[in-house]
Amino acid sequence: MIHSAINRGVPGRVLVVDDVEDNRVILSRNLARAGFETECVEDGVQAISRVSTDPPDLILLDWMMPGLSGIDVLTAIREHYDANQLPIIMCTARDEGSSIVTALNAGANDYIQKPLNFSIVTARVTAQLERKNALTALAEINRDLEDELAHRTRALMARQSEQDDNVRQDCSAALSDILRWTAWLKTDEAQTDARLREVCLDSIVAAARKLATL
Repeated sequence: MIHSAINRGVPGRVLVVDDVEDNRVILSRNLARAGFETECVEDGVQAISRVSTDPPDLILLDWMMPGLSGIDVLTAIREHYDANQLPIIMCTARDEGSSIVTALNAGANDYIQKPLNFSIVTARVTAQLERKNALTALAEINRDLEDELAHRTRALMARQSEQDDNVRQDCSAALSDILRWTAWLKTDEAQTDARLREVCLDSIVAAARKLATL
């Protein structure tokens, strides 16, 4: 049974899991009036199957059900979805403090006691979905920042590589000049022509200075 959201400005698909039909109907109607899209299943097996095929944005999960209990369902879902990915609110008539601790330790995001106050239900559902949306938006921002950082890092490395290539080429050219002029100094012409020898020495000094600045 599916009720479409009346107010599309309020995002969120809520899966109601309860073995009592009246509870499912009342919950889904009140949530739909608040603007949520709702779907209902009557037991834990159906809930796990629904989550595996098309996970909702949030689950309202009854604790006391035949077969798989709400805690069993919660534990099974938490093997695949953490509390940030899929918020789960437990709904039960149990009011012992130990039950609340058990539910929270098993991975429940929140806990609502029966009989349900629908204003409280709506507020708790809204709060959990707003938190989930905020975390999702933050994760997207972080991914964008990581992508931008990776892009800038690649660009910087490319520029650095290009600069390194230019430096290597300049070094190679300067060394070639030094070797060429040094070899010429050993020739007979260098020994007999003082003017050319002075020009050669000046060229070697210039090439050495260039290497020093690279």
